[in-house]
Amino acid sequence: MSDESKSAPPDQQVSSPKWAGSDKGKASKKRRLRTVLIVIGAITFAFVIIPKAFHAWHTVLTDDAYVNSYVTFVAPRVSGQVARVLIDNNNRVKKGDVLVELDPEPYRVRVSIKQAAVDSAQAELVVAQANVRSEIGQARGLRFKLQHAIENVDNQVAQIRARVATWEQAKATQMLAQSDFERAKKLLATKVSSKEEFDTKREELDVANAQVKQTLENVIFAVVAVALLALVFFMKRPVAAKGPHVAAE
Repeated sequence: MSDESKSAPPDQQVSSPKWAGSDKGKASKKRRLRTVLIVIGAITFAFVIIPKAFHAWHTVLTDDAYVNSYVTFVAPRVSGQVARVLIDNNNRVKKGDVLVELDPEPYRVRVSIKQAAVDSAQAELVVAQANVRSEIGQARGLRFKLQHAIENVDNQVAQIRARVATWEQAKATQMLAQSDFERAKKLLATKVSSKEEFDTKREELDVANAQVKQTLENVIFAVVAVALLALVFFMKRPVAAKGPHVAAE
């Protein structure tokens, strides 16, 4: 190294190429680091500081403030024990949201009891329908028997009328025979009529009396037959028992 180079001032000395490259690398790292920090700061400012500032700008903090609002009382339509609460204080809710759940077990028990009552009522309905069908069958049978009895009564009444007519005819014959007998008796007393003719008239009167007696007995027998028929019909009617059922024959 020459004397000229040794005597040169410090500000005129030139660094070597090795140290110059090292300084440039450090400056580049500093610029990248500064860029990263600026980006991180911008993101933090945009997503943290600005929202907090906006919230603070629109939020009033005080110790004695109050707000006006509508109070809505909420109550269930049925009573019961609350099994679960699905909301917390100050939660926003809308129409149709489930707030609480009631214990369903008591209602299940009530439904089971009511269902048992419904099943029992349905069974009683089936029994009642069967009883109604049975009573309808009995009524139809009684109707048939009544029609048959009415026909028998009509026949008996017609027979009674015929026998009464026969009886009336027999009485007329009796009256005629009685008149003939009285005339024959007078004629016999005056010797106008013979004894044989008188006997004939007396026999005719006896026959007429017997016919009247027989026809009257026939009328009485027919009337008694109708009375017995009616008595048998009413005795064979079913008697209503104490209760919902009707005793069969």
